[in-house]
Amino acid sequence: MTVSTPARFERDVDRANRLGSLWMVSGHRTMGRRKVAVMGSAVIASCTCGLEKEFMIGGGMMDFTTVCHFPCLCESCNDIVDANLLSKEPRCSECNSPAVIPYDDPKLSSGNGVHEVAFWNTKADLGRKLVLTDADYKCPKCRQMTLCFSDAHICWD
Repeated sequence: MTVSTPARFERDVDRANRLGSLWMVSGHRTMGRRKVAVMGSAVIASCTCGLEKEFMIGGGMMDFTTVCHFPCLCESCNDIVDANLLSKEPRCSECNSPAVIPYDDPKLSSGNGVHEVAFWNTKADLGRKLVLTDADYKCPKCRQMTLCFSDAHICWD
């Protein structure tokens, strides 16, 4: 679940605390003094050339401090792949090459995105928030800036 405003976030966390349930918000570790659980999400990468793949974003409740799944362009196998960006040397999940470029890299995007499709708050770990927007991205199959990411409406932990 993605929360659109801080006020809504506070309201929902307060409600969850009153009910004694865990509250899960994609990409958030804490809000003020309250501890919240972390939940990953998923996106679909699709292009007009026919390429379509689903990717996990972030980490789960048990591994979010060491795992951050994120779609990357592998320059070795020339494909969109999953890589753990919190590992010491992120590698391609297909060919194990370290030649991966996360899709939040400006050189893979047209930069015309307005809305966030998915994010993972990694400022403390990577110095930046990982964000995929509704921009056009470079497709490894047709090599055009026609790849787009959309929310797969899946949350996982």
